Amino acid sequence: MANLLEKKNLVKKKQEYNRVFKAGIKYKCKYFVIFKCLNIDSPARLGLVVSRKNGRAFLRNRFKRVVRAFFRMNIEKYSPNYDYVYVAKCDLRDIDSRFFWIDLENSLKHIK
Repeated sequence: MANLLEKKNLVKKKQEYNRVFKAGIKYKCKYFVIFKCLNIDSPARLGLVVSRKNGRAFLRNRFKRVVRAFFRMNIEKYSPNYDYVYVAKCDLRDIDSRFFWIDLENSLKHIK
């Protein structure tokens, strides 16, 4: 259980997501869109949005697992006091996890 993200590192409430979508900065990547928004006095937090249009449940869950793992392993590279929301924008059926990981690494350079 030590490898799980703590609750303080997750965006959970609808109001928090709405604030990030309205006031955040948008970064487009190949497989997802990242919204970054300032959140005073908190560590870097992660939010995930995956629609049913992106694929079946096991594919959506795989996307979330890959993004959470990447965030957990690179949390020190994310700026504190910011919320990051990842929104899947493509059909997840034909994409391998390695390509997600490469796109995540490339996106980390742009969102700093």
